[in-house]
Amino acid sequence: LLDGYLCDFLWAWSLTFLLVLILGTKKSSLLVACVIAMGFEIIMESLQMTSWMAGGFDVFDIVVECMATCVAILILIFTKLEGFKT
Repeated sequence: LLDGYLCDFLWAWSLTFLLVLILGTKKSSLLVACVIAMGFEIIMESLQMTSWMAGGFDVFDIVVECMATCVAILILIFTKLEGFKT
């Protein structure tokens, strides 16, 4: 289980943190980063059902990626990192 979905988890985790670095750490920016990340993850996985993108579509990939995004955002909210504005 871990070796099959860890890459998806880490990909979504890093995408979320990259978006937060770009957009900022205000609560509204965190929400925007979360929506963009989840939307992008769903689109990328859905494209794997077509011939446009290689890979195998898996609903559990979407679940794992969205879970990683939520965990990353929650860590940012609850740790109140330096520069975190409420």
